[in-house]
Amino acid sequence: MNKLLKQIQQQHPLLQNAMQRNKEVEKILYAFGTVLDCLNPIRNRRTPVHANPVLLEESDATLAVNAARTILHYIDAKLSDSYADA
Repeated sequence: MNKLLKQIQQQHPLLQNAMQRNKEVEKILYAFGTVLDCLNPIRNRRTPVHANPVLLEESDATLAVNAARTILHYIDAKLSDSYADA
Protein backbone atom coordinates (compact mmCIF):
# COMPACT_ATOMS: atom_id res chain seq x y z
CA MET A 1 0.00 0.00 0.00
CA ASN A 2 2.84 2.35 0.77
CA LYS A 3 4.35 1.83 -2.69
CA LEU A 4 0.99 2.51 -4.31
CA LEU A 5 0.53 5.72 -2.30
CA LYS A 6 3.98 6.93 -3.35
CA GLN A 7 3.27 6.11 -6.97
CA ILE A 8 -0.05 7.97 -6.90
CA GLN A 9 1.59 10.97 -5.22
CA GLN A 10 4.39 11.10 -7.75
CA GLN A 11 2.54 10.26 -10.94
CA HIS A 12 -1.07 11.40 -10.67
CA PRO A 13 -1.27 15.03 -11.83
CA LEU A 14 -4.14 15.94 -9.50
CA LEU A 15 -2.18 14.93 -6.42
CA GLN A 16 1.09 16.38 -7.70
CA ASN A 17 -0.51 19.80 -8.08
CA ALA A 18 -2.10 19.66 -4.63
CA MET A 19 1.15 18.69 -2.97
CA GLN A 20 3.11 21.44 -4.72
CA ARG A 21 0.65 24.03 -3.43
CA ASN A 22 0.53 22.77 0.15
CA LYS A 23 3.70 21.52 1.80
CA GLU A 24 1.88 20.66 5.03
CA VAL A 25 -0.46 18.28 3.17
CA GLU A 26 2.58 16.76 1.52
CA LYS A 27 4.11 16.11 4.96
CA ILE A 28 0.88 14.50 6.17
CA LEU A 29 0.74 12.22 3.14
CA TYR A 30 4.33 11.12 3.63
CA ALA A 31 3.59 10.43 7.31
CA PHE A 32 0.59 8.34 6.29
CA GLY A 33 2.90 6.44 3.97
CA THR A 34 4.82 5.37 7.05
CA VAL A 35 1.55 4.38 8.72
CA LEU A 36 0.53 2.32 5.69
CA ASP A 37 3.92 0.62 5.76
CA CYS A 38 3.07 -0.65 9.26
CA LEU A 39 -0.25 -2.15 8.23
CA ASN A 40 1.08 -5.11 6.22
CA PRO A 41 2.94 -6.73 9.13
CA ILE A 42 -0.08 -6.12 11.35
CA ARG A 43 -2.35 -7.75 8.78
CA ASN A 44 -0.05 -10.74 8.41
CA ARG A 45 0.88 -11.29 12.06
CA ARG A 46 -1.87 -9.88 14.27
CA THR A 47 -5.20 -10.54 12.49
CA PRO A 48 -7.26 -13.62 11.64
CA VAL A 49 -6.22 -13.30 7.96
CA HIS A 50 -3.53 -15.87 8.77
CA ALA A 51 -3.43 -18.30 11.67
CA ASN A 52 -2.07 -16.09 14.45
CA PRO A 53 -2.08 -16.94 18.15
CA VAL A 54 -2.09 -13.29 19.27
CA LEU A 55 -4.52 -10.85 17.67
CA LEU A 56 -4.74 -7.08 17.95
CA GLU A 57 -6.92 -5.70 20.68
CA GLU A 58 -10.11 -4.15 19.34
CA SER A 59 -8.92 -0.57 19.95
CA ASP A 60 -5.64 -1.24 18.12
CA ALA A 61 -7.47 -2.87 15.23
CA THR A 62 -9.81 0.13 15.02
CA LEU A 63 -6.81 2.45 14.86
CA ALA A 64 -5.28 0.47 12.00
CA VAL A 65 -8.52 0.30 10.03
CA ASN A 66 -9.28 3.98 10.52
CA ALA A 67 -5.76 4.98 9.44
CA ALA A 68 -6.18 3.08 6.18
CA ARG A 69 -9.68 4.49 5.68
CA THR A 70 -8.47 8.04 6.23
CA ILE A 71 -5.91 7.95 3.45
CA LEU A 72 -8.28 6.14 1.08
CA HIS A 73 -11.04 8.68 1.78
CA TYR A 74 -8.58 11.52 1.12
CA ILE A 75 -7.47 10.11 -2.23
CA ASP A 76 -11.07 9.37 -3.25
CA ALA A 77 -12.24 12.86 -2.28
CA LYS A 78 -9.30 14.52 -3.99
CA LEU A 79 -9.87 12.67 -7.23
CA SER A 80 -13.67 12.97 -7.09
CA ASP A 81 -13.55 16.73 -6.40
CA SER A 82 -11.08 17.30 -9.19
CA TYR A 83 -13.09 15.33 -11.72
CA ALA A 84 -16.31 17.09 -10.67
CA ASP A 85 -14.66 20.48 -11.33
CA ALA A 86 -13.60 19.45 -14.84
